[in-house]
This record gives sequence, C-alpha cells and structure tokens, in this order.
Amino acid sequence: MKNKKPLQQRKYSGVQADLRTGERKQKIIEAGLEAFGTIGYAKTSIKKICNLAGLTERYFYESFDCKEDLLSTVYQSIITELTAKTLELINRSEDRSAATAYASLKLYFQTLQEDPRKARMLFFEILGVSPRIDEEYRKAIQELSSHAMQILMMVFPALNYRQLKDTILPAAIAGAIIQVASQWSLNHFQPPLEKILSQVAYLLKMVEDFVAEQAGSS
Repeated sequence: MKNKKPLQQRKYSGVQADLRTGERKQKIIEAGLEAFGTIGYAKTSIKKICNLAGLTERYFYESFDCKEDLLSTVYQSIITELTAKTLELINRSEDRSAATAYASLKLYFQTLQEDPRKARMLFFEILGVSPRIDEEYRKAIQELSSHAMQILMMVFPALNYRQLKDTILPAAIAGAIIQVASQWSLNHFQPPLEKILSQVAYLLKMVEDFVAEQAGSS
C-alpha cells in the first residue's frame, strides 16, 4: 500500500500552487515592461513576452486575457510605484515644507531616469491603444493633478485649497510636469536633473505670483 502524502504537504499544496502562479505572473509583468519599454507595444507579440519571461504561452493566458491586459497591468504598476514612493517620502518627513515638495518632484524624475523603460511606458506606449487604456491614462492625469495641488500648497503655504480647487492650475502643473519629463526622456535625460528641477521651481513660482495677483485684484 502506497504511503499517503504527509498532511502538512497536502495542506499547503494549494498555497504553493498560488505562489507559483503569482511568480509566473510577475515574470510576465517584468517581461512586459522590458518589451513595451524597449521595442514598443505595437511591435511586441505575446510570444516575445513569453520568451523573455521563459514561459510558454499557456502561462500568459493563466493571468491575462490579452496583450492589452498586460499593458494595463504594467502601466498601473508604474503609477502605483511612483505614488507609493512619493507618499512614503511625504509621510516620512517631519513637516510638509517646500523642501519636501521639491524632494518628491526629484524622486519622480529620478525614478524615470533610473529606468527609461518606465518613462517610455508612461508617456508614449500608453497613448492611442484603446478607449479603455485612454481612460486609464486620464485617471492617472487626474491623480497627478491632485498631487500637484498638494505640492503647490506645500511650496507656497500662503495658498489655500479654496484658491486652487476651482482653477485649472493643478491640471496645468500636472501637464507641465508630464511634458517636461517626456521631453527630458526624449533628450536622453539631458540637461542634468538639477537644472530640470530649477526650471520646474521657476514654473511653480510663476504660479504663486499669478495666484497672488488674482487675490489682490479680487
């Protein structure tokens, strides 16, 4: 009579299978970032992704219905990473000062500089794929606008939420940051980061001057 599998092995076999599934999914996500961020979404096939991941196509469809699903997951993972890093930096700071705001901007630009694939994903490969992906992009811009409002209020304490919430300024700042970052990536991250940050600081100062002028004339 064959020995039965030990109880503990049977008990955890489902957990081990879930872990393996999760590991395979992560490999595919990493392969997606590599492929989309280097050769581009349109030129990437599911076969190419699986080859990079070292998996068969069967395992791709274990976690994703199509290539667009993977694009969405890779894009959202980058947004989540940037948001988490920024919030961690802000929450770790003893005060919400201009120095903290500029540090969060520096972290944003540094993350893209350290991994140009993420910049390509955020600013180029995500555009014009489908209405669904376009909507995800719009939501990400709205989230960045919210962060821009926080940055403005940290840099310029004299400003308040009421002054900003009914203006297009947060969206304008978010758009400017995206435009600066995308052009910077196209220029192979030149000029140096510190010069980019000084230009963004100048832009923020112009916003402060505008708001002060509007408040004085009202």
